[in-house]
Amino acid sequence: MKIRALTLYTLPEKDATKNYDYWAEEKIGFLLDTAKKVETETGIEVWSKRISTNLSPDTIKEVAPVFSKNQEVKAMIYQEALSKLQLDILSEIVRNGMYASIIAGREENLMKAAFLIEKISMDNYSYATRFAIEMSGKKFETAYFPLAAHREAGPDRLAIALLYPNDVLESRGSLTEALSYVLEKAYANLKPFIKNGIRGVKVTGIDYSISPWMEESVAGLLQDKGKCQLERLGCLDEVRKVNYTISKFAKEKSGIGFNEVMLPLAEDSELIRLAKEGKIELRDFLLYSTVCVAGIDMIALDISRKDLFSLLKSAYAIARTKQRPYGVRLIKAKKGEKTIRLEGFSEIPVLSFT
Repeated sequence: MKIRALTLYTLPEKDATKNYDYWAEEKIGFLLDTAKKVETETGIEVWSKRISTNLSPDTIKEVAPVFSKNQEVKAMIYQEALSKLQLDILSEIVRNGMYASIIAGREENLMKAAFLIEKISMDNYSYATRFAIEMSGKKFETAYFPLAAHREAGPDRLAIALLYPNDVLESRGSLTEALSYVLEKAYANLKPFIKNGIRGVKVTGIDYSISPWMEESVAGLLQDKGKCQLERLGCLDEVRKVNYTISKFAKEKSGIGFNEVMLPLAEDSELIRLAKEGKIELRDFLLYSTVCVAGIDMIALDISRKDLFSLLKSAYAIARTKQRPYGVRLIKAKKGEKTIRLEGFSEIPVLSFT
């Protein structure tokens, strides 16, 4: 098991005289020291360190060089509106190596979101992997990027996400039995931090979502341990059972965020294989998103802007019906491309809208 993300929520004080680049350096230093403390006391590797904040356009320009040059800490800046200025800001954020997200509060915003996905993708496909849209309109906190938005203002806070598919695969019992065992073990290791905070900063909780990283595959886990096939929607009920197990545990043990199965195409080697072989298509991901949070996540598409808008409307409809946090992260590929390569990921297939 690894701590997939140790995320610091922080907002700078509103002060016209404040040196914001110094503020950014201070927060980076705090997070790096905190990660070392967690690793020393638990023996669990902190795989990524992240900072989530909400800044004014001028402040973004000041802190962007600080966040961009630091390779150990990833930063995310989110926006809650979609004016032309904010669209330009979001593009600038991802070009500087940071992460960005927007909250699609109203359906009218979706065409602007489609334009932004297209614009960022055409600049560089890898930029689009750092941009996401939250569709439900619900305010929540998670350690996961690019949707680690603040639920509320206030003092600095920390949140945790986990990486553990292989731990479940290697544990005894059925899928849900093995899952429950691993979740209990994770909580036991991290409970002191939940109770006491870390270095004077409160830990709001853990997002227990089960997410993949390439060979540590959630799709493979569902098929091997759950004895189902993702193609032809064969794992829908198994996903529901896993989600129920995680959600129930999260309610009792300081859970925050999504607490569901995650199926990001570009981050799961088994999903990549199935998609390359034509065994799962866009419609499958969309239908799986009715029972899990990230059903249309990290997918490259050969799609027009009009059809992209239509797809976002479908995702919006599902999110508003589910009344659960729901993220979308898409890459618009150039017409006719069959595969693309993303920085930090492997080659992935381009899916069609039809």
